[in-house]
Amino acid sequence: AAAPPPQTGGGGPGGAHPRARRGGGWGGGPPPAGGGGARRQGGGDARESPADDVERSFIGRCGVAFRLHCPTVTGMPRYWLMKSEPDTFSFADLKAKGSTLWDGVRNYQARNLMRDEMRKGDRVLFYHSSCAEPGVQGLARVASGEAVPDSTQFDPASDYHDPKATKDAPRWFCVEVAYDRPFKKAVTLADIKACDALEGMLVRKRGQRLSIQPVEKAHFDRICKMGGL
Repeated sequence: AAAPPPQTGGGGPGGAHPRARRGGGWGGGPPPAGGGGARRQGGGDARESPADDVERSFIGRCGVAFRLHCPTVTGMPRYWLMKSEPDTFSFADLKAKGSTLWDGVRNYQARNLMRDEMRKGDRVLFYHSSCAEPGVQGLARVASGEAVPDSTQFDPASDYHDPKATKDAPRWFCVEVAYDRPFKKAVTLADIKACDALEGMLVRKRGQRLSIQPVEKAHFDRICKMGGL
């Protein structure tokens, strides 16, 4: 399948490159030390038996076929807000596909969160950005046990090609994100800014363009309630 048109947006270390999808962005400066290596496993991860592991094939957001090993990870979920431009990949698109690789991200901080922090079962607020009424449309979840190299970095024909990346030393990683459920009503950015209980959310901060943001459980629960869940 042909890749949808790339996302537009502002530049800068915390923002999005004009050609990056879903607010991914090219980060400024060199990658952090160890940034191209394998994803680090946190000491608290507990994996179940290999019989519970799953290997699946599917098409990523950029139209590339992947096989992804998905080990079962136990433990408390973390909470995230993930931005996507609806004219590039909407919440309805995720529902139709069921799941997708969150590929095309070219911001080091967002990459590090996927590679180092996200775990299978983490909960996601799916946020429409760069549109007439930005806001959270519903819930998704992290479906992969660990991040995998984003194959678009190796493809010279891709808008997300990185000539400095090699298969032995990949620079960009992504996770699989699966559809969960819609909100009964979208929780707009205006709603979030008007709610005192959501003070401190990164998405409320002026100039905060990072496409993947950690969310406190109390804020996650409040937004779910505002969305009718």
